[in-house]
Amino acid sequence: MEEERKQDPNAEPELEKDKDLIENDDDTITFTNRDPKIKTNTKNLRIREDRAKYLQNLDVNSAHYDGKSRSMRENPTPSLEIKDQDFKGDNYMSHTGFYLDLLEQEKFAIEAEEKAAVEINNVAMPSQAELLYRNFKEKKEVLKSGQKTALLAKYGGEENLGIPDEVAFGETEVYVEYDREGRVLKGTSREKKMKSSRYEEDVHVNGHYCVWGSYFHHHFGWGYKCCYSHKKHSECLREEGKRIEIAREYKLMMDKKKEAEDAHEEMIKKQKIVEGEIESPSKSHSAKQGIENQITNSLAQINSIINQKEGDSNQNQNQHQKDTK
Repeated sequence: MEEERKQDPNAEPELEKDKDLIENDDDTITFTNRDPKIKTNTKNLRIREDRAKYLQNLDVNSAHYDGKSRSMRENPTPSLEIKDQDFKGDNYMSHTGFYLDLLEQEKFAIEAEEKAAVEINNVAMPSQAELLYRNFKEKKEVLKSGQKTALLAKYGGEENLGIPDEVAFGETEVYVEYDREGRVLKGTSREKKMKSSRYEEDVHVNGHYCVWGSYFHHHFGWGYKCCYSHKKHSECLREEGKRIEIAREYKLMMDKKKEAEDAHEEMIKKQKIVEGEIESPSKSHSAKQGIENQITNSLAQINSIINQKEGDSNQNQNQHQKDTK
C-alpha cells in the first residue's frame, strides 16, 4: 500500500473513495454530496436477497408489473398452492389485517346514516366512528347471546353445542374394520348412534313392521311399505293387503285409461264436426225437428182433405134422398 502511494502520490486513500456512500442501521442509504449541508435519503425498497416481483413469473401473459411505481397488483403465480407462493400480489396485502375492519367500519357509518339518521364521518372524526362501532358490536353480541340463551331455554340442546370428545380426540390405536355398507366387521366402534330428530323413530304400530311414510304412491300418497296401506291407523294385512292395494291401483289405472280414451274419442268427434265430415248434434236435432214439423203439417192437410170429402159425400147423399122423395 505504501509502495502504491509512493508511485501515485495523487491517489486518494480507500477510505476517502467510499466517503460518498454511508450505510446506516435503519435500512436507509445516505448519499452525501461535496457540500455537507445538502443530504439526500432514499429508502431501500427491497432486500437484495429477495427475488424481484417481475421475476416471479416470466410468462408474458402473467400479472402486469408497473416499473414506475414498482408494483405488481395481481398474483403472478395463482396456479401454485398458497404455501408455495412467495409473493401473492400487492392487492393481497391491502385485503388483510385491519383493512377489512376499516371497510366494516365504513359500512357501519353509511348504514347508520341511512337507517338511523345518525351522522357519522369516518374521515373527519375517525375516533368517534371507531368508538360508536365498538359499542355497536358489543350490543350486537349481547343481543345475539340473549337470543341464543332464550332458544336453548325453550328447545334445549345445549349439550350438542360443544365439540364431542370423539371429534376433538379422534386419534386412537383401536383397530376397526368396516364393510362397504359401514357395518363393523372387526373391532369395536366408538361411534355413538346420534338422534336424527327430536321425534320418536322406528316405532311400529298396529302390527306393521315398516314405519308410516316408507311407501309413497303418486295418487294415494304416503303409506306403509309392508302392506301398501295408505291409511295411517289401519291394521297390517301383509301380503293380502298388498294384493288388495295392487288391485285398487290397477283399477284406478284402468279407469284413468278409459277416461283418456273417451276424451280422445270426443276430441276426434269434435274435430270431424269442425271439418264437416259429420253433422253436429245441434244441427242434427234441428233437422229432426224440421222433419217432424213437416210430417205434422202433411198429416193435418190429409185430415182436412178427408174431412172435406166426408162432408161432400154427406151433402150428396142428402140431395139424393130429397130427389127420390
